[in-house]
Formats: sequence, C-alpha cells, structure tokens
Amino acid sequence: MPADINLSVKCPKCGNSLMDKEHKIGGEPSVFFNIEYEGKKSWVRLSSVYGDYNHEIGVEMVHGKTADFFCPHCGENLAEDIPCSSCGALLCSVALDQGGLVNFCTRRGCKNHSIEFKELEHAAKMFEDKYGWAGDTEITVENIKQAPEKEIISSGAYLYCYCPFCERALNEKNTIKLLVRGIDGTEGFLFLDPHLNSFSHKSTIELPDNEEVADLKCPHCSKTLMLQDNQCKKCEAKTASFKVSAMTKLVDFIFCARKNCHWHGVSNEDLALIELEDSLEW
Repeated sequence: MPADINLSVKCPKCGNSLMDKEHKIGGEPSVFFNIEYEGKKSWVRLSSVYGDYNHEIGVEMVHGKTADFFCPHCGENLAEDIPCSSCGALLCSVALDQGGLVNFCTRRGCKNHSIEFKELEHAAKMFEDKYGWAGDTEITVENIKQAPEKEIISSGAYLYCYCPFCERALNEKNTIKLLVRGIDGTEGFLFLDPHLNSFSHKSTIELPDNEEVADLKCPHCSKTLMLQDNQCKKCEAKTASFKVSAMTKLVDFIFCARKNCHWHGVSNEDLALIELEDSLEW
C-alpha cells in the first residue's frame, strides 16, 4: 500500500473524530489520543499518513514499552484483546470514516499496523474518491472479474471475530465473549475458544448438554446474533453468526446454537472465497 495516503479516523466506540486539524504532522491533521504510561496520563499525536511513523508525545516514553490509548471524547480504552503478530503487545483499533478499521501496535517502536476492509473493491474506490493519491499520476480502478482461488482457514487458526452490527471486536482475553440466555430465561456470558475447530467453552450460567440456547447477543450493542429462518445442517437447531476476518474482508461465520453440536460453516456467498479446513464439524 502506498505510504502517502491520508487517513481520517474516528473512535470505534463513540463515533467522534480523532482528527486534530489544529496540530498537523507532515502538513496533515494529526490523530489525537489520550494515553497512560506507567501510571502517567498524557497525550500522543500520530501522523495520519499511512506508513508515516512520525508522532508527538507529551511524556518521556522508553522505546519498547507499551501504553494504553484512550478516546479523548468518551474516555474508552481503544486496545483490543488481540496480540500483535510481531511483538505480542495488544493492538489498538480505530475506525475509518468511510468504513473499515486501522489497527496498530501499542508498543512504542513496533511498526506493525494494518488496514482492514469489508470489501476490497469498496476500499479501492474509497481511496480513489475520498482520499486521493499523492502525485500527478492518474490511478484507474478496474473491475476485473476473475475466478478467485479459495483461501483455506487452517484448523487451529485464531479467529478475529466482530459483531455484524456495531463492528466491535468480540475477542476478549483469548476468548470470544458473547451474551447468552438459556431457555429458562437466565442470562450470562458464554466464552468460546477463538481457534478454529477447538470446541472449548465456558459459561457463567448452566447450559444443559444437547440443549439449544434461547439467544446469543453481542456484549457491546446487545443485538441478537441469532439467524432467522436458518437451521443447523446437522441437527436442525437454530444458528447464530458473527463476522470473522479473512483476507481483506469480513465473512459470515455461522454456528449451531445447540450445546455439543459442532456444526459450523460460512455463508453461501463466502464459499466462493473461503474454505474452512476440516469443517464438516466444529
């Protein structure tokens, strides 16, 4: 990806802009955060140019140390319970104004960062129409239809999961955290193992074996993840779905709502691109 694309981002939790037009870095508005480092509260401004690591910080911070990043509007911690693939520190996520997420490492000096889009074609068009490209060369985005090769998500792969409604991460402390309601009306949390084809789980309420749950919801926006008019292809129980990250888009991951039924899969639309390894059963 070119290193001279200007990004405009907002808080993924309250939706307020994180752009500081009054303080520019490299001639462009900076991205402003409140931070906390070793018990000290301060601030940091990051460059809004993708691939530019220039920044300003209000506290002396040792390279290799991590900081907590907070939204200056709602005060929410923006770190996700997702480890950096380069150094193991937590990743921080902010939302692009036009859709998608920008992820970056909370460790000072680690340059691991990425942009995640739902649709690759939408991303290309957004960059052309909204942000523009630096330089005088005209960029043409062509819609070339090819038969794409399927990506295989390997058994044991860590699934990065998101709510299909509020788009916030469902991963928390190496689990997938969901709100659950049993058929007796009791409510609590269900914690699923985020690794594909691993069936470990815990719950704060009693869930009898081989029984369907009444509802599964996002713990952030409380919207139901249960699918209407969709049944498990193995036991015909109700199913639920959330988004998982694959390639450059989020795909619908569907699973059975009956305890001990291991069926799962992806939507028919995504079958053209995604294949789950050993996916006859969860």
